[in-house]
Amino acid sequence: MKGNYKFMLAKAYSLYKGVCVIKQNGAKIIFLVEDVENKTLKENITNAFTNYIDYVKSQKNCPAHFKHVPHVYFKKGFRKQIKELLAKQNREEN
Repeated sequence: MKGNYKFMLAKAYSLYKGVCVIKQNGAKIIFLVEDVENKTLKENITNAFTNYIDYVKSQKNCPAHFKHVPHVYFKKGFRKQIKELLAKQNREEN
């Protein structure tokens, strides 16, 4: 997803925790997670995304696809996949 309201995790956090964003479409997001059984990590990320969506909704120019209930999905992944995805995202940013 491109635009002003893209939810992003710090790369250092992503590498340390083993999690990164695969895809976002407004209030729907998919994360790649190394330890998909880590309930605390999933709760923290879900809370962060939910709070972020609440912030976006409070903006005057909030896009319509953010005005829905947030949906957070987690997909099992491996450290190598996370590093590759972060590298790809880094290339796209630059």
